Amino acid sequence: MSTPDHRGRRIEVQVNVGLCRSCKICVEFCPEEVLVARPPLFVAEVARIEACTGCRMCEFLCPDWAIFVDVRGPAGRKPSRIVTVGGC
Repeated sequence: MSTPDHRGRRIEVQVNVGLCRSCKICVEFCPEEVLVARPPLFVAEVARIEACTGCRMCEFLCPDWAIFVDVRGPAGRKPSRIVTVGGC
């Protein structure tokens, strides 16, 4: 699922249900309550994509690498993660 956020970025959250072991860590630690774990299997699923800020907390904390968060800029490009320090 994906949605544009208030800054025009497109945020997509994918849960690989084949890898998810229903630990609910992602559900518990998501600051915006984007993910839920519904019975009977309690596999994580995206419930409120519009609330996602792209913080990737769920992706970083998932012990099974079952969650992927993709954040793209307004033009559909991934934002640069290169940081220049001291004019180097």
